[in-house]
Parts: sequence; structure tokens; C-alpha cells
Amino acid sequence: MAALAHPERTRALAVYEPTLFSVLGNEAAGREAASGIRGAVDDAGTALAMRDPQAAAQRFIDYWMGPGSCV
Repeated sequence: MAALAHPERTRALAVYEPTLFSVLGNEAAGREAASGIRGAVDDAGTALAMRDPQAAAQRFIDYWMGPGSCV
């Protein structure tokens, strides 16, 4: 709203869309996108349960950004 109200004062705008993981429960099992996200979330959860937040973050970032993105 601020950018619309003052476009002369706005050089760039970054917009982030939050991921609603709760919606995945409504997706049919086996759908490629939902399965990939489920796998990443499950793997990250397993890493957190093993008290390895670095591995959890790496798995999650690699899912969204591509393998090897989290250096």
C-alpha cells in the first residue's frame, strides 16, 4: 500500500507468498508437487527430531532452490 501511495519513493518491491503446508492434507496422495513438498517436510522434521537443524534447513532449502543451494 505504501508503494502504491508513494511510487516516487519506491525503487523496488519484494513480495513473498507464504506456503500453506496445512493445505497439503487436502491434496490427493501421489500428486508430484504435493509429494515433493511432503518429502522435504518429512525429511526436515526427521532431522529436527535428531537435533540437526543444519540438515533440516539444508533439505528444505535444497527442495525449493535446487540440490546444493545450501552451501
